[in-house]
Amino acid sequence: MTAADVAAGPAVHLRQVTKAYGQVRVLDVPDLVLRRGEVVALVGENGAGKSTMMGAIAGTVTPTTGVVDVGGKEVAAGHPAAAAAAGVAMVSQEFPLVAQLSVAENLLLGRTPEGTRAGRAIRPPADAAPEDSTR
Repeated sequence: MTAADVAAGPAVHLRQVTKAYGQVRVLDVPDLVLRRGEVVALVGENGAGKSTMMGAIAGTVTPTTGVVDVGGKEVAAGHPAAAAAAGVAMVSQEFPLVAQLSVAENLLLGRTPEGTRAGRAIRPPADAAPEDSTR
């Protein structure tokens, strides 16, 4: 991590983030700061709240309380598109793969311009019949 990374402020900041399902509190993060350039491991037993915390950052889980900031700006809770627009990307441990795509294409699924595969234009083979051109 460089001095510029530290000066830029937190890449992600969770403040008083909790998640409860009914009376069961599954997540309690009083304060977590992730800085640009840091390598961080999130480890814990099953049921410790790892996926729930990552879901709160990625917008797929709406926290019961608290604030998630990305790049110094609050991200709308429970809005994956807002988190993605702020630069958040997450690969879930239960990531459903599309067998016809490469690993890179699966990771970029839904994040490439329409009509492309991993940034490459999708074009039918030159000898394809018109009905085959939707590949």
